[in-house]
Amino acid sequence: MNPLISIIVPIYNAESTIDRCVNSILEQTYNDWELLLIDDGSIDHSGELCDQYAVKDQRIKVFHKKNGGVSSARNYGLDKASGEWINFVDADDWIDSNCFETCIDGIKEETDLVMFSCKWAEDCRLPDISCKKQADFQKILPLFIDKITFVTPWCKLFRRSIIEDKHLKFDLSLSSGEDTLFSMEYLKNVKNMNLLSLEAYHYDVSQNSDSLSKKVSDVWNGYAYFLESIFLVIDELEDIFGVKLYKFRCLLCESRINKYLSVFSSYSIKHIIKELNVLSKNKELKFLFSDKTYMMKGERRHLFDWLITHKCFFLLAMYIKYVRAEY
Repeated sequence: MNPLISIIVPIYNAESTIDRCVNSILEQTYNDWELLLIDDGSIDHSGELCDQYAVKDQRIKVFHKKNGGVSSARNYGLDKASGEWINFVDADDWIDSNCFETCIDGIKEETDLVMFSCKWAEDCRLPDISCKKQADFQKILPLFIDKITFVTPWCKLFRRSIIEDKHLKFDLSLSSGEDTLFSMEYLKNVKNMNLLSLEAYHYDVSQNSDSLSKKVSDVWNGYAYFLESIFLVIDELEDIFGVKLYKFRCLLCESRINKYLSVFSSYSIKHIIKELNVLSKNKELKFLFSDKTYMMKGERRHLFDWLITHKCFFLLAMYIKYVRAEY
């Protein structure tokens, strides 16, 4: 008989944190689950530790694969999962013991998505509410869709039948934003959603980092592809739920701009000017640079916008390199 929940944990060189993660799942007060540990070609002792866990509990299944990145590992887990519901936990994070029991208690036959809160920041806490009507989504989405609990695959129970019917996968071509794209693609298919204020997910910020080893051009190509893809999904979400998600678009753009600035701010002025020219031509960013009403803009951002829209790249490059590499 298949378990109710399949928990997918992608693992790469996580020997220092995997014990905390796995033990938090073993300590769950709800027991009808399977744990899929996807060893993504670890070169430390993570794979050996996974095998040891599988010996101790038959609900734990271990898969060793060639390194392909976190999206590859998550997709591999989706292919192997047999539960009615899918949950993702990162190997450096952990969950409270009452997490699944509380989530399952509120599930109805028509429920498509369960989302609980992350114990990371105050504004990550969700309200206790069921979204069944369009008016419910119109109330919730503008307030919470940009929060970490919405834009990541964890803190959720996904219905596996929806993932399979809609052929949803994590985009292997993305190294940043793939989790947000997957979560938003899934949200398009949600008609009934349970939100819980339960702060059961512990996000280890100290372990989170983006790789900056790629060439600058490759980094921006990835960000540009993500923005183009996510904006198309947001267009669909706005049509489906009859809601405007302008702030969400702005925040996604800001995030990518700041990540990109952090990559090239240490380069020469000539190189920075070249990258600013690339930014100025991106169609997904132009709306943000030309907007004068966005509530989170201060004088510094208005100055950045004016300089880049008027192609004052030398002045802006000087500012980025010697004053502040931030949008």
